[in-house]
Amino acid sequence: MLAKKKGIINVCDMHSCNTCYYAVIMKELVSKDLDATTRFVLRYVFQNTIHSIWRERNERRYGQTPSRTKKIIRLIDKNIRNGLSTLRVRCEEKYARGIQVWFTFRQEQNQR
Repeated sequence: MLAKKKGIINVCDMHSCNTCYYAVIMKELVSKDLDATTRFVLRYVFQNTIHSIWRERNERRYGQTPSRTKKIIRLIDKNIRNGLSTLRVRCEEKYARGIQVWFTFRQEQNQR
């Protein structure tokens, strides 16, 4: 379950050795310890986070006002929910449980 690996999401502490954390994150993304749906959700969150950071960087480079961190987090959450909901509607049986995994993870994060 993603809950066992919840520290991975919070591992990117900007005050620490980011290269070391990157290696840990990459190891988790290719690990076979998680079930297929949970691994898919973890990879999807990682991909969406990288894309959102890249997009924010480009916007700043071209003179737009920087977004607040909470806004970026909400955008990532919304993108994940929309993407996983689309899979569920399209009857992708293999990942239909993905939205449940995401909501379970979010609930556990809010309880911390």
